[in-house]
Amino acid sequence: MKESVEEKAREMIRAFKSTEEYIQYLNYKSLLSNKPELWDKVNTFRRKVFEIQVDQNYGQFEAGERLLRLKSDYEQELQDPLVNAFLDADYQLCRSLRDVFQTMEAELDYDTKFLE
Repeated sequence: MKESVEEKAREMIRAFKSTEEYIQYLNYKSLLSNKPELWDKVNTFRRKVFEIQVDQNYGQFEAGERLLRLKSDYEQELQDPLVNAFLDADYQLCRSLRDVFQTMEAELDYDTKFLE
């Protein structure tokens, strides 16, 4: 049974790797990672956005203000078309992954109410 589920997961991963979202993400990641200093700044920005989102989920309500400050701090980087293209591709990929996880959660009747 376990091997069957794991093989199905590998099949899903293979299918996912052929999606436009994943291909775009890899393309822009490759282009951006060729600029190490900018790549590091973008990853720091992504991490800080993630931390703000997690904090908001745990009841810290100044997320909007923190995001505005963060965008201001990274204004120059966020004006770069490559950075914007990568962040958009990253967002689209994250949405696709979220949709898959939400579908699995709903279909498996997995209770996540404890997270609320």
